[in-house]
Parts: sequence; C-alpha cells; structure tokens
Amino acid sequence: MFRTSANHLLKFIGLSCAFGCAAVPVLGASENLLDNPGFEDLGDTSSWNENNWASLDADFLRDPVNPHSGSYSQKVTLKKVEGVSDLQFAQDVDLNPGDLVQVRFWSRGFSNSAPVSLQIRRKGHPYRQYFSAEFTATEAWSEHLFNVTMPSNFDAGDELVLLFSLGDETSIWLDDVSLSRISPQSDAPAFPGNPLRNDSFEVGIDGWVATFREAGGIAKASYGDENNISTSLDSVFQEEAPDGSRVMTFKVRDDCSVAITSGFFPLRYGHPVEVGFWMKTSVPGLAVEAALGGGTFPNMVWDKYMAKSDDKAWRYYRFTATPKPNAHGTYVLQFYTRVPGRYEIDQVTVMDAESTVSVDDLAPMEAGFEDVEDGDPAHIYHLEDQAAFRLNVLNRDGMELTARVIDLWDNVLAEFSVTDFESNGLIEQTVLSMPTTRLGGFKCSVYANGESEALAEVLYVVLPRLAAVADVEDSFFGGHAKLTPYNLHIAEKMGYRWLRLYPPLVTQWMAVEPEPGEWNFDTRGAARAHDMGFQLMAGFSSTPEWAAGVSPKLAARSRWWSSWPPAKWSDWQTYVKKTQEAFGPYIQTWEVWNEPDGKFLQVPGSQEKPVVYLDLLRTASEALSDVREQIQLIAGAVVTLHRPFTRDVLNLDAGQYIDAYSFHYYGGYVGERSPDETADLEEIEHIRSFKNRDGKPLNIWVTEAGVKAPSWLDTMHIAQKRQTTIAGYAHTLVRSAIFFKAVGAKRFFHYEGFANPSGSISYRRETAIVDVDGIPQPSVAAFAAMVYFLEGAEPLEFEIISLGEAEPRIAQFERGARKVSALWSRTPVGIQNLPELDLSRWDAFDLMGNPIEEIENIVLSLSPVYLVEKSQP
Repeated sequence: MFRTSANHLLKFIGLSCAFGCAAVPVLGASENLLDNPGFEDLGDTSSWNENNWASLDADFLRDPVNPHSGSYSQKVTLKKVEGVSDLQFAQDVDLNPGDLVQVRFWSRGFSNSAPVSLQIRRKGHPYRQYFSAEFTATEAWSEHLFNVTMPSNFDAGDELVLLFSLGDETSIWLDDVSLSRISPQSDAPAFPGNPLRNDSFEVGIDGWVATFREAGGIAKASYGDENNISTSLDSVFQEEAPDGSRVMTFKVRDDCSVAITSGFFPLRYGHPVEVGFWMKTSVPGLAVEAALGGGTFPNMVWDKYMAKSDDKAWRYYRFTATPKPNAHGTYVLQFYTRVPGRYEIDQVTVMDAESTVSVDDLAPMEAGFEDVEDGDPAHIYHLEDQAAFRLNVLNRDGMELTARVIDLWDNVLAEFSVTDFESNGLIEQTVLSMPTTRLGGFKCSVYANGESEALAEVLYVVLPRLAAVADVEDSFFGGHAKLTPYNLHIAEKMGYRWLRLYPPLVTQWMAVEPEPGEWNFDTRGAARAHDMGFQLMAGFSSTPEWAAGVSPKLAARSRWWSSWPPAKWSDWQTYVKKTQEAFGPYIQTWEVWNEPDGKFLQVPGSQEKPVVYLDLLRTASEALSDVREQIQLIAGAVVTLHRPFTRDVLNLDAGQYIDAYSFHYYGGYVGERSPDETADLEEIEHIRSFKNRDGKPLNIWVTEAGVKAPSWLDTMHIAQKRQTTIAGYAHTLVRSAIFFKAVGAKRFFHYEGFANPSGSISYRRETAIVDVDGIPQPSVAAFAAMVYFLEGAEPLEFEIISLGEAEPRIAQFERGARKVSALWSRTPVGIQNLPELDLSRWDAFDLMGNPIEEIENIVLSLSPVYLVEKSQP
C-alpha cells in the first residue's frame, strides 16, 4: 500500500539537517599518531617533510604570526607553478588495512584560492592514494575533519604518508594537525527515516543515474556502445507496483552490464542499516548485486548483497549493512548486473536499524523533472526556442513551490511561483517553460516553502547556431566523444569538428586482435560519425598480452593503458596495415601510441623508451607505405612537454616518418591559470624547429586538454574534488583553446565529452562538460560560442600587456576581412585602460556570446571577452 502519512516533510527536514549540519561527527580523539602537530618543534626535531620535488619557487616557514594555538603555525607558499607539478608537506604515518582514523586540522589562507589536496598514500612508487579529499582555506582559522576507513587491499608493510598538496600559487597556514584512531561507531543520533531521494520513482528517475556499458573488456567495448544506443533507465507506470504506481525499469543486453547509482545521502557510520527493495525480472534466475558504499573512488568500501529472482513475480529483498567511516559522512546505493534481461525495481529503502520511524509512516514530498514530448534529449536549445520540462510532485498537499533559473555565475534569470498543477494518479504535474533569451548554460531549481534545499533541478543550454559539421571543410576544434547518436548530437551542436577516438578504443591492438589472427573490427560508430561529416583521428597502440615482447609474467600485466612493445615487429605491422584497411574509408589521420612518455608505453629495463618509440613510428610508417600519401601520421601524444622524451625522440630524426607532433595539456585547469602561465612555449617552438617527412616545420596538435569538473546538481550531494568550479571550467577550457589557436597550433581536442542519456556512476565523479545525469554543463555553451567567433579565423598575435599588477592577455585573429580578439586578465582591469584600443571600432560579447552593450564599462577577468570588428562603411 502506498504511504499516505501527512508527515510529508520528515525526510526533507532530516536531510536538510544532515547535509547542512556536520555530516562527520566530532568524536573523542584517541592518541595523536602525528609528531609535532602544532609545529612548535624546530628543524631536525620535526617529523614533517618539506617535499619540493619539482624544485618550484616555494617557501616553508614556521610562522609566529597569528597561530591557531601555541606560538607557531606552519606556512606553506607556492610562488610559481611550472608545468603540472605540486608542492607537498607530509609526514610518515603507520596505519594498517581496515584502520578507522580521523584526520583533523585547522587552516587559514587567502579567499578565492584553489582547493588544497589532503591525501594518505604510498610513500614510494607507485604512489597509490588510499584516501583523498580537498578543502578550501578561509581568511580566518577554520577546522577540517575527515573520517577515513583504510582499505583492506593494501600491504600492511607499505610505507604511507599523510600529505598536503598545493597545486596553485598561494599560501596556506596549518596548525593543530591530528591523525587519530576513532571509535568503531558514530555517536550521532539515528536518521529519522529513509534518506534516499525518489525512493519509489513516482516522480521519474531524478536522483538516480546509470552507466550502461560492455561486459567483457576492451574487445567488447564498442559492441557495448552500439548495443546500448536505445537502452535507458526509465520510470514507468505499473498496475502491480508494490509501492505507488510507478517503478524503475531497465534492460541489460547481451555482452553488456549496467551500474545504477543513487545520489549521496547521510548515514551514521558503525550502526547497522536495513537496505530493502522490491524487484521483478522478465525471466527467472536473473540476479542483481545491491551494494551500499562510501568513500572516494577508487577506494570505495562496500557492503554487497546478491538478489536472485526465483520467478517472474515481485519479490522483496533485504540485507543488513554497516556503513564505514568516510571523509564526508555520505553514502551511495548501487545496483549492478551483467545478466541479460529486463528488470523492475521499486520502493528502495535504507533505514537505520535503531530508527523508531517505520517506512510505512513516511510520505515525504518528492519532486522531479522529466522531458516533454519533442524536447531536445540533451536539453540543447537556441535563442527563442521553446524549452520546457515537466515537473512531477508527490505529496505536495497544497504547499507553495518556487522555481529559480540561474546561470553559471549564480545570476538569477527568472524566479516564479510554480502553478497550474494537474493530477495524474498519485502525482501532480505541471510544465515549466524556461527562458531562452540569453546564450549560456542554466539551471532551474524548485524549492518548497522558501527552503534553501532544492527539491529538484534540471540543466539546459542555449547555444549559438553553428554550421553543420558536414559544411565545415577544416577546423581547429575537436574533442573526445563516443560515437553514438546521443554523443554525436551534443558534439555537433557544441562545435566539435574533429573527434579523437581515445576512447572509443575501436582501433587499439588489444581490441582488434585480442588473440593471434582473431580480427575484430567494429566500424559502425566510425561510419556514423564520418557520414555526419566529422573528421576522425584514431590511434595505433596497446599491444595485447600474446604479442608483448617481455616475459609471460610481465605480459600478463598488459592493459590498454599500460602495455609493452611487440616481440615481433611484423605482428605490429600486420595490425597497423589491417586496421588502416578496415577503418580507411572513415579515418585518414592516425596517432602512434598514447602518452608514450608515461605509463602507457612500458619498456624492458635494457631498452631506451625514445628508441623503442622511434621503432614504433618507423615500422608503422613502413606498414602504411601503400597509402602513405592519403593519410596523416602523428607522433607524440605525450603527457607533457616538460619531460626530455620529446626532445630525445625528435633528435633521433623522427620527423622523417611523421606529419605533425602532438601533446596533451592539463596544467592550466589546476587553479584556473591562464594557459600561457603553464604551457611551455619554448618547447613548442623547439618542436617547430624540426621538419616533417615533407621537409616542412612540424605542425603542433593539442590532442588532449581538460580535467574533471564538479557536478552542478546539488540534489545529488556529490562531494566534489574541486580542481575548478562550474564557471572556472568553462572559461579555462576556452582560454586554453584560444591560446593554442593564437600561437599557431593546428588542432585542439578537448578531453572529454562522453555522455549517456541515463548519466554516469555518481561516485566516480567523472563529470567534465556533461553532468552526472548525462546533460551538458555551461562549458558546452562556452565552447560553442568560441567556435562561433573563431571558426576559420587565422591567428595574428598573442600579446601580454603590463598594466601595473594586471597583465591582460589579448589573442588576435583575422576572420575574412574582419578582426576578432579575445581578452582576459587574472587581475581585474577595466578595458578602457588598455592602450591603443579604439573601443568605437568593436562590438563586444561575453564568454557565452551575449552582446555587451556598454563596452567602456567592461572589466576584464578570467572569463574571456570577444571583440569583433565592426563592418567598415
């Protein structure tokens, strides 16, 4: 029977308190495992390690000014960042698998500084992290507290360190740092009800996301993509629903799997909870693994339960789990299966075993958005389009609701009362129309009775109309997207013109020849993208275990992201030749290996990596001799230009085999630094001093650039690893691409734009330009605006202007007969202060492409402003 209690706010109030108050309880601390926690001891008597491994411009100082307690605090200052590097302050710690510990400390710093990373990890290589979190310092002293469950899968003899890592130019002060073993149980009170959002799926799928993929490894990956094109996570009406009238349903196809996860919710650790759900399957014998997990991926700690159907009827399943301590005090529920069939799930509950509230007494108000008929599946619209979404509400009981639409800077575009509800069974529904009068990325949140905690959220973007990809002959702009219709729809609308297939890994040796002579070419995705007009770039890489030129023990460690050179170069050449022949109708640009300067290319100790890589280039070029004039062969794809690998390879005369050289760039995304502050222009110019196979200077391709962004969906309660913000990701992505275009790079591939209509696993925190629910973030709109202004533009100059403390950047281009410029500055400065800039000659536009009327009042910031030269009479 459906729950009808009038106490509809019980869950809402409980969740608001749990998320708004201290989710991690302060417990009585045991002995501090750290020496010198208050930094009162001098020099050699301290156990803290000042680890400036990259020889950065940095300072470590015991500071007597304004300590939190005692006479000193520790000041750590990173003055100048060079490349992708960090500054570490650490102490050795002695911990065992399964230990329950609490990290607690005080910090202060400068407002608006980038987050600082806190880690527990191996002291030596490989530097595996067993705990990781981020915190942001404030001007005043503030306390930070993290509960940690050490994973059980590490060697008790491993040497570990607790470390603070700075990746941005800032100062931070630390004091009263402690690492203590904690009680096996929290002393927090029991949560009064079911903390899961949308537990009975009456308002749709809001609060739940799913990753549909292959089952069976890299050789099956493309088949998983293709088989799951029409697969989705749905909420459907079911007359026999155990609870209410709707249930969650999904289908698992052959050779595929699905992982469905909730948003995060609070629990008190160490106290048993009862997890229950109803399930029905299309045939008997199907099985789902249900699991309650906490922690930070990949070190999640799970309690798992296997639910197997005995027939095709609805059955109730229940298991007991005990949440383990974690840094944020929040947990996630997952359903996973790789058994083909159709599944239905209903009334999912996670109840504290000591709670006095019964699930049958609960009737919380729930709300969720669903797409309307004829709406864009990725919520992509253009100016003045009709953008609307259906809002479903359960147990409203006449309560007033308010909707608020904001942009990525939290500016409010619209705020209005939600009205005109119509009943539809147990729920009420209304359609909300969204403003589309401005370009950008937007979020509509619905609130109850003036509360600050949103009941439901929906994202959408409004983009400039770009030319169809088939109508663009050549372009600088590219990215990474899967080759399904949903992904390609987003890619075309946002302005990807090139696609680099890494992933999808359809051309990797491990995928196409998993066993000797067993060829496995799946060209469906490549054909689909090619037919739409995308230019494709793929790679030759990833030696399968059977072909590795090392001992069987080492070969068994081969993965697509870490493999060895081949034992026989003839096998490698056969792979290259056959793969090009299979994909040749769709792909004419090939990269040799991925990040060979890192772990992707392993070499035996007796060999030199640059020499091995040269052999890979040479033999690949020879294998392609019959079609060499029709294809481009790209070398490099290096992690960074700050390693000697690139110079070593080019000094071996690699240019004779290749057309261009590529590298990857991620440095500017940490701390939202301008790319000219971190990109090594000297190394770029050095590459250009070498000639390609035609005797021309090597072109530069940036074949990966990006980082993970935070989720914009507050209702998912995902504890972020904030390398940047929503707005910061958008403007840093744009500044990076503009900079490389201005200094003459030939191509730029953003990493990444992978999307699934049902979203992606919430705890993996894999958000980039697409949020965890599968809907584009505002960075998609910023990318599209950049393409709108700079498609086909030729670079003229990149200039840094010195204006006191401010150093604004100006990237200048020529597009046809008109000039276009992009301007930004880390330190705010008025545009009228720029010398020799006649503002009357220009029209101005913001990051998203919206016109700026009063150009003289523009204050330059990290968000680029576009100036477009007015037409001359």
